[in-house]
Amino acid sequence: MIEFNTGVNLEEKSAEVLGNLDWEKEQSCKTTQSIVIHGLINGNHRGACGGQFIIEREVVNDTFVETNRYARLNSVSVYPHSIWRRKGLGSKMVNKFEKLAKNFGAFKIVGQIGSTDYMESPWLKEFYQKLGFTLTKKSVGFIIEKNLVY
Repeated sequence: MIEFNTGVNLEEKSAEVLGNLDWEKEQSCKTTQSIVIHGLINGNHRGACGGQFIIEREVVNDTFVETNRYARLNSVSVYPHSIWRRKGLGSKMVNKFEKLAKNFGAFKIVGQIGSTDYMESPWLKEFYQKLGFTLTKKSVGFIIEKNLVY
């Protein structure tokens, strides 16, 4: 049996984005900033997780009022070699994303399993369920969502 030392790190640019933005300011909410987490096995990059942290606001009486704060999980991938998969790396990256989303003040994480991804990797459904996501069926694939409890 091969032993793997798995871990994650935040891309340097993502760390700067998270550290430098004042999420309470109006201008921070007009665009989304990408966050990238790298998955490491034995110190080598073997995966990536990416998403955005989003604040939605509307103008009420000439004032911006926050209407929603959430994280969008765009992708989770472990580089396509069977030896690296099913070792817990994807879970570690999603857990790190969740922790960052909580620090950001997000109330939920949303995403989707697209039809192509689902047809190629039907086990993704169980992967996200194991991590506490609820799945809602769409034509082919799923909408994933996880409410964050504080």
